[in-house]
Amino acid sequence: MFDFHFVYSDGNTYDIKGVNKIMIQTPSNLKEVSGDSILTTQLPLKTTYLYTANGCFTVSGTNLMVIDVLKQEN
Repeated sequence: MFDFHFVYSDGNTYDIKGVNKIMIQTPSNLKEVSGDSILTTQLPLKTTYLYTANGCFTVSGTNLMVIDVLKQEN
């Protein structure tokens, strides 16, 4: 699982922990990324959908500046 930290141009930050899958927009469609592929996929500064065991989160890409991804230790 992974922890995500989002930073916006207005100084707001958001943290989402325990992510096991994400959906990102590619030029042609939505792409599902899971497992260690999350660490090697270029993440666009656009709307991202994150899935955890407890729910689904949508993070807006508007004014998004930084996405940090950390793998949780087992």
